[in-house]
Amino acid sequence: MSAPILKIDENKGLLDASDLMAKKRIRHLGVSRDGELVGMISVSDLVVSVANIPRKWITGMGGEHILAQIYGRA
Repeated sequence: MSAPILKIDENKGLLDASDLMAKKRIRHLGVSRDGELVGMISVSDLVVSVANIPRKWITGMGGEHILAQIYGRA
């Protein structure tokens, strides 16, 4: 991993995270709450999550924060 850590707000969806990771060609992405780093997600996390969650959450319509979507908690 390299500095600076790219971050995405926890209120974004899995699709937003996936798009950002693909665009920036990175495998890990920080998750922030109010500008503070609160977690990290990886490409592997996204793959497992997408395989196991309803389609509405993938498109960001699930009403849950990104960490809750991936790990089942906020």
